[in-house]
Amino acid sequence: AAAASDAHEMTTYFSRVHDPTQIPGEDNLLRYQPCHHVLVRLGEGAQPRATARCLLALAACGSSLSVSAHPEASVGAILKALPASVEHSRETDEALIERLSACRPDRIRSIGALSDALRLAIHAVPIPLVERPPVDNGRVELLTGLREQSLTVAYHRYGNLGLRTPEN
Repeated sequence: AAAASDAHEMTTYFSRVHDPTQIPGEDNLLRYQPCHHVLVRLGEGAQPRATARCLLALAACGSSLSVSAHPEASVGAILKALPASVEHSRETDEALIERLSACRPDRIRSIGALSDALRLAIHAVPIPLVERPPVDNGRVELLTGLREQSLTVAYHRYGNLGLRTPEN
């Protein structure tokens, strides 16, 4: 069900440029682009189903991702099933903290528990951190791997709409 929701939302909403405001005299265009790099942190207590859901959504977005698993996280089967293109490692919080500023992901998606030290280090860099549990609704979960961009084009002049040329 989650994969179907992801596919539906990608084709009907996130892959299209749209103008939800429909203001006369302006185009307020929204579009979504994949994040360049999302780091998925699997902490202690990370559940395999939640991990799989998160990875499925990020794959649907087309985001480049890497996985960092805490040594105590019981997700060995998922790590073994990852494609070779997904960089993954088991590392302590301290090791991840040391390499955070070098890897500079666009976003960190956390599944399972995060230590306070790691959370503070993430916010100090700063990197946006998504800590909520994954959901099966694609419209919500896909936002983790996408960047919303907006563009406004004003084609009025002092309230006069005039004629629009094809390049506007």
